[in-house]
Amino acid sequence: MGRLEGFAKAFRAATLKSAQASLSIPSFRHSLGDEPRPDYRLVELTDGSTTLVLASSDDRPVTREAVSRHLEAVEEYDRTGAWPPYVYPGELQAWAEVYQTLFRRSSDAEAVVSVDGHDRRVTHRSVEALAREPIRPLYREVVLIGTLHLIDSEGKRRFQIGNKDADLSFDLGDDPVEVIDPFRWRRVRAHALWEVGSRRGILREPLALTEEPMGIEVLRELDAPDWVVGLLERTESFKELPAGWNDPGSVKISAARVEAAKELIRRLHERYADAIPEGAFPSFVPNSSGGLEFDWEVGDRFLNVELVEGGYDILATERDRDLYSGPANQREVFAWIQWLLTGESPPRVAGR
Repeated sequence: MGRLEGFAKAFRAATLKSAQASLSIPSFRHSLGDEPRPDYRLVELTDGSTTLVLASSDDRPVTREAVSRHLEAVEEYDRTGAWPPYVYPGELQAWAEVYQTLFRRSSDAEAVVSVDGHDRRVTHRSVEALAREPIRPLYREVVLIGTLHLIDSEGKRRFQIGNKDADLSFDLGDDPVEVIDPFRWRRVRAHALWEVGSRRGILREPLALTEEPMGIEVLRELDAPDWVVGLLERTESFKELPAGWNDPGSVKISAARVEAAKELIRRLHERYADAIPEGAFPSFVPNSSGGLEFDWEVGDRFLNVELVEGGYDILATERDRDLYSGPANQREVFAWIQWLLTGESPPRVAGR
């Protein structure tokens, strides 16, 4: 019963996300606007729970497409090795969660999904591909007016801003909770980047209290530039390096370390896109100890940042003079990047 409940919850979330994508409704919305969300009912469950038969409660095209579009995308991916352009970031990951409730951890599990008499096979490999984050993140710049509250999800501190129509979740990062305490349960104005296909937001300006009407406005569409895409693709390739890739003692790069580096690349673009000089982009490389690091040079300023267990190690120099060498948290890393890009006074490293 627990597995069935998990499947039902994931299926409802995935069909809503696909219906939103089909109707070009942002995924930060809670609904399909005036259109009722797709609804399905369980009509048959065989012994051993090997076959589930679901029936739609209506014959609207969006109800059918909420299921069929991800299956067509899987077919195209299996045939060409690339996802079709109509699928949204986050949509495929939602469907991966549906199959993960069925497959658990079995690597030879597969499902045969029949829609309108057409059978489509979804394998464990297909689900792994569904679950991977898209290489090219898409963004929209938005202004969200809503109520702020603090949440804690899987040990990660976040705050959420929402209203009756939409909500976005923001990472608190290394900032203390006191930073947002004055805004808790109050109406705020958030100028943010929204990562399409998710409910994830990144602040572009400090929060402000407001009496403006609740709502959300999309200011403009954004896309990741080629240098970001190139870095993400190159960094993703580091997962394929075997043990001994550089010398007999070289350690294999962990998938978790690669994902952390990719998230850092996204954050660099999100926070500093307008400040990065043309051609002065960071260069990510693996090292023999299993870590990842990047070098970044702007004018006479140089910054090396290595991702290590629990944080970062950095080296900052200016005109070949060492300014700082040692450990840093994420907030301090971004302070040094601010120095690198602007030439402002070097940040103080407290207690070091």
